[in-house]
Amino acid sequence: MRICCLSIVVGFLLAPLHPSCAEMEFNTSIMQSTFKIQGKGSTGTAFLLSKKSATLAGKHHPVLITANHVLADMKGETATLILRKRVGKDKWKRDPTTIQIRAGKTNLWAKHPEVDLAAIWFDPPPGVIREFSTIDRLIVDITIEKYEIHPGDTLFCLGYPFTSEANAEGFPILRTGAIASYPLTPTKKRKVFLYDFCVFRGNSGGPVYMVDKNRYYAGSFHVSEVFHGLIGVVSKERKLTEKLNLQFERREIDTPLSVAEVIHASFIKELVDSMPEPSVKSNRLAGTDP
Repeated sequence: MRICCLSIVVGFLLAPLHPSCAEMEFNTSIMQSTFKIQGKGSTGTAFLLSKKSATLAGKHHPVLITANHVLADMKGETATLILRKRVGKDKWKRDPTTIQIRAGKTNLWAKHPEVDLAAIWFDPPPGVIREFSTIDRLIVDITIEKYEIHPGDTLFCLGYPFTSEANAEGFPILRTGAIASYPLTPTKKRKVFLYDFCVFRGNSGGPVYMVDKNRYYAGSFHVSEVFHGLIGVVSKERKLTEKLNLQFERREIDTPLSVAEVIHASFIKELVDSMPEPSVKSNRLAGTDP
């Protein structure tokens, strides 16, 4: 097992979202860059994006995104990221990698101050897929408004419900659902939106994204146009909590509503924008194979 050191700081530039005809390519890219992350006391989902370096021409820095509580609930200094290495055309091999998440009692990840979101600079070992979705796939306020994204729009989500994997290689499970709340903007005020799918332990931190064809916006159908982007991160399940005051006891009853609270992608941008760019040295992995 590879032991890795992560350079973690407190993290995104955003280019306009461009329509594309590469629907399957985007779905596959997100699938290949989403991983299970687990540690003592917690298991969740994490995914990689990349940010163009502001100082090094042609350089992109990979960054790992997950829900903050996934890392905060883990005990100890390390977690295990279930990476995968390509060993042939459409052939993959599991590559569990131990990563450092704390130094003593000091958390080494960057946390957004307002929402349940964490980010880590992380350069995967050789052989792991490196074609991560770039930050220009983030769907933020301007994108939501331009494409008139609305309640009922279908979204996709990747994760590991009850820690389950899709196959022996460790790929995530894809599920679909609809936007279930309104309004969506301004995201700075709304912070989260509701997404109609059942949330299970292990889904937290999973990417929620959109792929749409022939979309109707700006008063007409845009035939043959496909647009796609990352719209948020799964945080938790929405529940109805009832407080019962009985004669001899007090009790709270939680009723699951079968909808997820999804953190808007604009907060990914805010978090990663706040992260000092890693040095070439600090952005590389340290450690050895067994």
